[in-house]
Amino acid sequence: MTITAPGMSYASGNGTIELRVPTSGFLLCANPLAPNQSPQFTAITLTPEYGGWALPTAKDVNSFTYGAGGNQLRINNTGLGGTSSLVCHAASAQGWTMSPFQGGLFYDAFELALPANPYGTTENVVASVTGLTSSGTYAPRMLTQTYTNGGMWVYMYMFEVYGQNRINSTNPNVNMRVRDAYDATRLGNVAWSCELDQLPSGNLDLRTLCPNAPVTTGNIEFSYYLDSAPKRRFIIVHRVVQGTQPLGSAPLAGAAVFVDPRAPKADLFVGDNVVFSVPPQ
Repeated sequence: MTITAPGMSYASGNGTIELRVPTSGFLLCANPLAPNQSPQFTAITLTPEYGGWALPTAKDVNSFTYGAGGNQLRINNTGLGGTSSLVCHAASAQGWTMSPFQGGLFYDAFELALPANPYGTTENVVASVTGLTSSGTYAPRMLTQTYTNGGMWVYMYMFEVYGQNRINSTNPNVNMRVRDAYDATRLGNVAWSCELDQLPSGNLDLRTLCPNAPVTTGNIEFSYYLDSAPKRRFIIVHRVVQGTQPLGSAPLAGAAVFVDPRAPKADLFVGDNVVFSVPPQ
């Protein structure tokens, strides 16, 4: 990602070191590991920030470089005794994907050489996340919706994952995660969410669709094993609007799907791994 003014800053104290690197656009990161696993490299935490947004954090950072080849930040540029589980997706300030191919952000052993035409290859794992409207149609962004019973704004998205030709004795399952992000200056940190096996119809009434929806403080996270069967899940999220100021037209919330990068030929095309919502217009 391109580093912007005023440039990097560095501070240390109380046994910790903080390196702040301003860049342009959004960065959504995760460690899509199995629930009983932890990252190899846990001394460094990657905490993306963008204005007042609450973005998911991640670990497994073993090295970073700055300046080589231009004004760029590169994470995990050199391997240090293992393969990182860190996966990040970058987007512009307007919410559009900056690099549609795996390999556009990180430079480590787990990133394979990219084919000239990713659509013409057979990937072992394919994942995507798509915005949905209340009528059930796909949307380029996950448009914020209103349901009539209470007038509460919710956003809904669908993610799909599909695996083939990768089931073997040493890696029978691939873990993947879905995480959300939101502008904490416009949306509260308390959220109600649920997943459905089929697309809901009619009003997006959480009290009906998600009677046992868990309450989450902060970022939402769903974790799954991907086996030989395709998976499709519909996620509905409601966050309370903060204050009474106009919501504007900038992205309001986002969601991203992450696949364990250690799986061979896993999800080489990541241009469909992030979606953002915009307020009702």
